[in-house]
Amino acid sequence: MARFLTTLYDRLRVLDASGLGREVLPVEDRHGPMVRVDGKWLVDFSSNDILGIARDPDMAARIWNAVRPRRLGAGAARLVSGQSPELDEAEAALAAWCGAPDALLFPSATQANAAVASLFQGDDLVAVDKHVHGSILHGLSASRAQVRSFGHNRLAHLARILANAPVAAVWSESLFSMDGDSPDIPAMAQYCREHDALLVLDEAHAVGVLGPHGQGLGEGYAPVRTVGLGKALGLVGGAVLGPPQVRRALLHLAPSAMFTTALPPWMGTLITAVVHEARQQEDRRRQVAHLADLARRLFQGLGVPVLGAHHILAVVLGSEARAAKVAWRLRDFGFLVFAARYPTVPLGAARLRVVVTAQHTEEHLHQLTSAIAQALHELTE
Repeated sequence: MARFLTTLYDRLRVLDASGLGREVLPVEDRHGPMVRVDGKWLVDFSSNDILGIARDPDMAARIWNAVRPRRLGAGAARLVSGQSPELDEAEAALAAWCGAPDALLFPSATQANAAVASLFQGDDLVAVDKHVHGSILHGLSASRAQVRSFGHNRLAHLARILANAPVAAVWSESLFSMDGDSPDIPAMAQYCREHDALLVLDEAHAVGVLGPHGQGLGEGYAPVRTVGLGKALGLVGGAVLGPPQVRRALLHLAPSAMFTTALPPWMGTLITAVVHEARQQEDRRRQVAHLADLARRLFQGLGVPVLGAHHILAVVLGSEARAAKVAWRLRDFGFLVFAARYPTVPLGAARLRVVVTAQHTEEHLHQLTSAIAQALHELTE
């Protein structure tokens, strides 16, 4: 066996021994808020399908009937011959909805973040919130830009960085995926204007759910935003929102835009249709907000500390082993909840990540919060 593979397999054994090993969940079926795992139906509080679009059979039938693909793939990169009018239409629809001048689609949100990161050069200093998504940090590392992190949502720390060095950009998230909180975006934007720094916001968990008509929280504040299509929009893919010249720069300078096959035309049609549907889901957005508020009040009533101001709630347990045990016990109670552990979150900051969606009910939340309180009580006995 090659020496490298021996070392690689040893690393996996270390992860398993330390309780950080992971396996692909044997998901067999999904229906509404339910998911069947290894033969057992569970109420799913792990999915990012916030509006229920991905699991709405009526919407799926309506949209697929309109798509009717004429060919399977694009066959080439966008700058070669992979371009199609359908992609232009999808980008225009997404940009108009989110209040952005232009947009560029990518096969994933990770690639969208990597594309923006690749625009920075070795002499550019980028200030990032210490809790930004891993794809942002990996992208900036590959770009060789100088990176300086500031404390999570600590704008006073950011202000000191801006005052002490010429910062090219500040990068944060409008809604953090593991903490469920948001920075003071207007104040952050003001700091950036005062110091001539570009504000970049990852809106993956906000677009579709938060802001006017679900357009996110960064419109009017962040000139460049990244969007995930696999969360509230129920699809897969990502996009960069920004000025037309940023779009052009991405096509010329970003490897994840230049060296990848374009999305197929039918995917463009699908995105346009889903954007149209998502814009109209005010009732579902109100339902999510109501249920999330109820969940917070229920946790507080049971004495369970919880983070999160919107639909992502975090019960921080600290120990990786403890989080895994509680998540496993919740399956016995009929719930699927993600135990976020290192490296998804910092070592020693493991948590239960509870995602409230429009398909949940008040009864689901009463049952879940009681089950979590019971599982935590069992661990202390």
